[in-house]
Amino acid sequence: MIQTRSQLWQIEQIGDAYVIDFLYQSLLDPLNIESFGRELVELAAVCERPKFVIRFANLQNFSSSVLSAVIRVYKQIRTCEGELRLAEIPEQFVEVFRIAKLDKLTKIYPTTEAALVKF
Repeated sequence: MIQTRSQLWQIEQIGDAYVIDFLYQSLLDPLNIESFGRELVELAAVCERPKFVIRFANLQNFSSSVLSAVIRVYKQIRTCEGELRLAEIPEQFVEVFRIAKLDKLTKIYPTTEAALVKF
């Protein structure tokens, strides 16, 4: 099992999937968002058919740049013939994810466990 942790998020390997969990309620700083996207893109690039679940339960405030980072990660994962799932998006953000059409790119699950079972 691999587990990495920055100050703002952690990545845990569960089976053959990676679960990314935000550790703080806010992600607004452009440098942190860029670091987040870069770390996940790099991880996806070295995985064979990567399976990622990004869990949003703890995130209560974020920049739209986070959505751009998620799209970059999605594109890298698809390049590697993998799959990205989103989980536990707070109700107040569900519409934002729909407007950004993230629900068209990837499936959104109510729980991390549901996202992992469906892989």
